[in-house]
Amino acid sequence: MLEVRNLRKHFRNGWLGRRPVKAVDNVSFTIAPGCTLGLAGESGVGKSTVGRLVVGLMRPTGGSVCFEDLDVFRAGREKARYLRRKMQIVFQNPDGALNPRMRIGEILAEPLQVHRLAKGRYVKERVAGLLEMVGLGLEFYHRYPWEMSGGQNQRVAIARALSVEPSLLVLDEPTSALDVSVQAQVLQLLKATQQRMKLGYLFISHDLDVIYHIADEIAVMHRGRIVEQGPAATVIGTPRHSYTVQLLSSGLALPI
Repeated sequence: MLEVRNLRKHFRNGWLGRRPVKAVDNVSFTIAPGCTLGLAGESGVGKSTVGRLVVGLMRPTGGSVCFEDLDVFRAGREKARYLRRKMQIVFQNPDGALNPRMRIGEILAEPLQVHRLAKGRYVKERVAGLLEMVGLGLEFYHRYPWEMSGGQNQRVAIARALSVEPSLLVLDEPTSALDVSVQAQVLQLLKATQQRMKLGYLFISHDLDVIYHIADEIAVMHRGRIVEQGPAATVIGTPRHSYTVQLLSSGLALPI
């Protein structure tokens, strides 16, 4: 479904004569339908930049991203519109991702109307179904984001991403801003939704404990590069790279 090959993103250094910063340097991976790749590493290693490149929010310095055999960076107008619908991203901070001036019903209705997936009274029916899907009742329809908790807003952000019937979700630290108990609820929601809709996930996190519980495969990033990649149990149980060992030693004990 998704194929990333030799992806690179370099940023110019502000100082004259300095070499560009290689935020992403020759990153390659694939994601099959219904599977999750966990992209792990500390802050600043380039994980979020990879996520934004995959969905086309940033232009790469080099390399390619192909989704369902479509080149994300060379797609024409109609194909680009299709890609924007089929690849969705959920950000770390739900409060910053939702318009505080819009009610929850309006936030969820907007993508349905933009992509012409529902109109008239069917819009509200679809919104009600989305709220139910993420464990929120119809009473949230008229609320504003600032009237809700962080966990509830993250469920709304997930519902908005699911509203356009995507095939791939890029989840950029979707639980790091939440309490531990709420994290578990959101992870359970994501796993159940994936099984029901056969979604592919690119799950980005600094927390290997969280990634271990949701990912089929793990790719560990360090200084813009993937330094280790493989099945989740293998990467966690028998890490080969010293950086992976460092991440494991600095985190929580993982059940192997």
